[in-house]
Amino acid sequence: MASLLHFSLADSAERSVWRSEKSGLEFWSSLTNKRAKAHQPRFHSGDFSLAVEDTRMSDAGPYRCAVSYDRENFQRLIHLHVMQVSPVTAGPFIEGSSLTLRFSASDWPQGARVSWLQNGIVLQSSRKHQIRERSLDIKDLDREDSGNWTCQVSYQGRTARVSYTLEVLGISSPPSSGSVVYGSLGLPATLPCVFSAGLTPSHTGWQWRADSSVVPVSRAAPSGRDASLLIPSVEFRHGGVYTCSGSVHGKRIERSVRLVVASVSVKPSGLVSEGKSVSLTCTLSDYSQVDRFEWTKVTANSNQTDPTDPPKQASLLTSKGAKLGGLNSDRTFLIPRVSSKVLAQSSNKVAAVTLLSFLFVVLLLIALLMYRYQRKRARGNLHFPGLEAIRTEQSKKSREEKKSAEALKEDEP
Repeated sequence: MASLLHFSLADSAERSVWRSEKSGLEFWSSLTNKRAKAHQPRFHSGDFSLAVEDTRMSDAGPYRCAVSYDRENFQRLIHLHVMQVSPVTAGPFIEGSSLTLRFSASDWPQGARVSWLQNGIVLQSSRKHQIRERSLDIKDLDREDSGNWTCQVSYQGRTARVSYTLEVLGISSPPSSGSVVYGSLGLPATLPCVFSAGLTPSHTGWQWRADSSVVPVSRAAPSGRDASLLIPSVEFRHGGVYTCSGSVHGKRIERSVRLVVASVSVKPSGLVSEGKSVSLTCTLSDYSQVDRFEWTKVTANSNQTDPTDPPKQASLLTSKGAKLGGLNSDRTFLIPRVSSKVLAQSSNKVAAVTLLSFLFVVLLLIALLMYRYQRKRARGNLHFPGLEAIRTEQSKKSREEKKSAEALKEDEP
């Protein structure tokens, strides 16, 4: 509730709302239960206003402020008007249902005018909003209806407002139908369908609009209000419009999500040498909602992918010639000269593996050559045993002559 006019104090022998004495003691009436209070520090400036918290309809009526100062008495009579906006039926309010807001006032002056506002915007009667003198009918509630609904009363040049905060429950993610989820080819994709906190939907499920067949549900989370659909490995045939639905308090709620499958192809494929040209092409399963493509060079590590340089700062050229359904779309990037910075970190890993493989092959070849040499030498000795004996005898004689020469040198004086 809100007060149209809030002032002051009633001081009588039987129904004092608030009273303060010279000693500083304060007294409250049981009627307001300490909800009404004047601020004593302001008395020195002549402000004896009465603040009423959590105003109620029973607080409406005339109030009299009496101030005694020395031997002088001052009085002022104030009339408090109380008004409120409340729903005719109690919540919760579910998507797809209807709601009536009613304006109430403690008294109604003749000639007062009423207008309704939603989040500060003045409303006009329409199919969705039916405005009557003191009530507002809202049909087919959706998540966008959540917010402040205000009744504004104008009378004799003065204006007062009172609001009601509406929360519409249903599917909180995505907030509306038509959301687009982009899935990478071959990677998992999750289509969100999360109901508002406090709701426990029943008969949840998914349908694929392409053939209206029921899609087997693979839950991404065990929560009862999370009916998100998990696709473990996205394929191009998975693209299309999916509809999530569930029942809450007998009301069926649904939300549609469009899955667009995307992939990036590289020409030439495989490991690219520095200084070569590369063409990157983005392919989508559905181009109906695409008006432009934006490319960003990224650096990847084992944990995340972080965007770095935008295309304007990178040496990337956009192909203007790709026509997609009559729409000139920039879906191809040409890198005229690949630098070491453009090469992905995965390319560095491939180069390291290639180098290690090359070294292993070289060592294997050396071992093979040594093995063949030993076998050849063994076979040669087997075919010419006499030649091997002569070589052995000559080697033995040469060693003996060398030893005799060394002995003679030692005997000389």
